[in-house]
Amino acid sequence: MGKLKQLMIEEMDMAVDTVFASNGVTFTKHCTDHLGWGEIPHFIARLRDYYKLLDREIIEVNSYHNSGWDFLSDAQAKPAENGIEIKWRESNVQRI
Repeated sequence: MGKLKQLMIEEMDMAVDTVFASNGVTFTKHCTDHLGWGEIPHFIARLRDYYKLLDREIIEVNSYHNSGWDFLSDAQAKPAENGIEIKWRESNVQRI
């Protein structure tokens, strides 16, 4: 297996999907904490290639930050996380 294909599999395995029934739209979060700032543009370009290979139409690309802070207990519940969120749908989905 090629290095790029293996990298794609590993990066997509780390992704977290949130599915919305409306028009088949899905939001997928890709953590970027393991990357340096200079690597993020290349990571986004790879994600665009991956989604194209998977026949997914990218609607929107955003960054996110989750502080990990639990405001109810006023304590750090989990480590902070930064990443890229991609809003997408299958390319063959009909729009209403």
